[in-house]
Amino acid sequence: AAMTMARLMLAALTLAMAAVTLGAVHPTAQKHLAKAKPSPSSLWAMPHSHHHHQDDDDGEDGDGHVIESCTENYVDSYIDHFTWTKESPTYRQRYFICGQHWNTKGDKNGPIFFYTGNEADVTLYLNATGFMWEFAPEMGALLVFAEHRYYGKSQPFGKADARKHLEYLSSEQALADYADLIFRIKLEYNCPDSPVIAFGGSYGGMLSSWFRMKYPHIVDGAFAASAPIWSFLGEQPRYDPGSFAQVVTYDATAAAGAHPECAGNVRKAFKHMADATHANVHANAHTDADADVLSPSNDLDVMSKAFRLCDGVPLSTEDDVASLMMWAQTAFDYMAMGNYPYASDYILNGDANLPAFPMRVACDAITRDSPQDAAGLMSGLAQAAGV
Repeated sequence: AAMTMARLMLAALTLAMAAVTLGAVHPTAQKHLAKAKPSPSSLWAMPHSHHHHQDDDDGEDGDGHVIESCTENYVDSYIDHFTWTKESPTYRQRYFICGQHWNTKGDKNGPIFFYTGNEADVTLYLNATGFMWEFAPEMGALLVFAEHRYYGKSQPFGKADARKHLEYLSSEQALADYADLIFRIKLEYNCPDSPVIAFGGSYGGMLSSWFRMKYPHIVDGAFAASAPIWSFLGEQPRYDPGSFAQVVTYDATAAAGAHPECAGNVRKAFKHMADATHANVHANAHTDADADVLSPSNDLDVMSKAFRLCDGVPLSTEDDVASLMMWAQTAFDYMAMGNYPYASDYILNGDANLPAFPMRVACDAITRDSPQDAAGLMSGLAQAAGV
């Protein structure tokens, strides 16, 4: 197990260094991405077996998502792992087993790569976590993708009543689900000595980190990508609340491959919107108008036209404009998080595709493709956010 862990860590470090140096996509990932369909909304061919040991003969010989080579499974998990007054009821938790690369020859079975599912349908992560798929053949690993409670098909109380029982939606309960699941998988597959490596990104990465910390007797190591485990009040060093915005802004600069005037033009567009709103409020201060209500003006008309707002969505208050600006800012946040060198539907939960390097595409909309006056910049901002 120690040698397996050391080899895995070395391989991961090698790939990470290559990615930073070359900026290239791993060939295996390229192959999967080239075959990827535009959206999982149509879903993919996949087995519906309740048991683990069933091969998938319903696939398309590799033509499609990697989910086609996995089996869908369910396990009865406790709704409350920590109650001591009575035995907790259970719910059906979904997980996927992908065993085509698992090495079961010799004295010891291969390791278990365990994805700590986060806040979405687990099939989204199964198809997008190329890091696990790239190393599975080399390491002879069994891949397990566990779905987080209250998401996808893992609904303790059903989707309709979920909000009435949010007391059981916690990272502690989710980690207990995963710990129990690993115990059962090792028992069923008779692989008590297989090392377990947790994988996760974002909140899933936080879960992977905490999984290793809280259950070191179950998890031998963890890879946590973009896992903000230090982003809490009271931590040392203190969390910088502007750090995320700095990274988003970086993606809109020439250093990240975007148009050199992009970040500046975005700031100018936001400033035009803020200035127009403040001028309107200042003008209303000398009238009997409600201080929170904006008067009709050419600036607001230009803003509405630039963002192609519907007639029933007027910019009548400061909050309306602030909400519009926040919507545009959030679009840049998502494009930065999904600024991959290839088209992907991952960051949009499979509902739509972002183009390759979406931040660069957005920056072109507000620089090369837009006039530089107030109306042009706001229209460019709207087009950029619409990417």
